[in-house]
Amino acid sequence: MGGESRYPLVPVGEILRSDPSNGFSPKEVAEWTGLLSLGLGCLTKSGFLSRQLKRVPDSAYARRFLLSDGDLLLSRANTRELVGLVGIYRDVGNPCIYPDLMMRLIPNDIVCLPSYLELVLGSATVRRELQAGARGTSESMVKISASLVQSLRVPLPSIAEQRKIVNAHAVVEQRIAALDQVRAKLRVIQRGVVEGLLGGRDYLP
Repeated sequence: MGGESRYPLVPVGEILRSDPSNGFSPKEVAEWTGLLSLGLGCLTKSGFLSRQLKRVPDSAYARRFLLSDGDLLLSRANTRELVGLVGIYRDVGNPCIYPDLMMRLIPNDIVCLPSYLELVLGSATVRRELQAGARGTSESMVKISASLVQSLRVPLPSIAEQRKIVNAHAVVEQRIAALDQVRAKLRVIQRGVVEGLLGGRDYLP
């Protein structure tokens, strides 16, 4: 990770409990089997969203890739713009696996909080490193290797400092969400004003 940091820079591979592991992509089926799989679109620039869930055949092998609430996922294949998106999985109410186009990262939570690693991997600097290191014959589908992820050097403050950073980020996100709601309401009012003016009605603020 480029730039100056007040914290020691540590390779991601040194703060994981195990090597990054790719998921499994069985063929989607129409009938309900009791098992779901994430679609690649579940990882967004805003983190994990429970969308694009797919019904897949249930099997003992598929269940080796079951997700638990709080698992950290990274998209290892996508367009150059979208590859390397990261998010923390949140339970979707049914057993769910992750696809081969994603990898699961399991931080050693004694030294690194999953929520902190999510923030770092989603930062602009690390995203650029991942995008630059992705390989493929077409820009419409490039891939990130586990070794690339493990070699990334990221700032690693103490657990207490990580919690402060995560909490501060959450406060900012809440403020942004509140402002977005206000902006949406103002847009509704704006449309009403414009429609009123076009309809020849007087508008009094």
